[in-house]
Amino acid sequence: MRHMRCLLGGSLFIFSLTSAVALGQYHPPLVSPIDLIANAQKYDKREVTVQGYLLFFHERNHVIAASLYLHEEDAKNRLPNAITVVPNERMLRDEEKIDRKYVTLTGLFFAVRSASSGSYESGVIPVIKDVRSCTPWSDPSHPIGNQNNGDAMVK
Repeated sequence: MRHMRCLLGGSLFIFSLTSAVALGQYHPPLVSPIDLIANAQKYDKREVTVQGYLLFFHERNHVIAASLYLHEEDAKNRLPNAITVVPNERMLRDEEKIDRKYVTLTGLFFAVRSASSGSYESGVIPVIKDVRSCTPWSDPSHPIGNQNNGDAMVK
């Protein structure tokens, strides 16, 4: 009888997990860009959600890559604290809406081993690919903290 309860309980648990994923209720953890860079191995091959400043790089009118920075200033100064993002088709279509904006991005994170140590002491390059969603979060020219919504304005 105890074995049947365990089996039934385990089946219900698995069903509830698969139902949540099937209904779109699964939300990957929100991770800071700093945590992804500092603890890349912890998140390797896991789906994550991250917020940061997205910058597309072009070569002869073609997007070749994008980087997700912690801050706009980091991108302007090309600081070596970015996460490489492999843009998907939708991101390429929505480039005008998301380039040079703060975004919320969900995708599969990889800690890619670098042949040379590069910018990161660990020799790991943080990469997000298989992007499931990338939505605008805040526009630096109209920051969300400056919107008049009844709250105290950030200056």
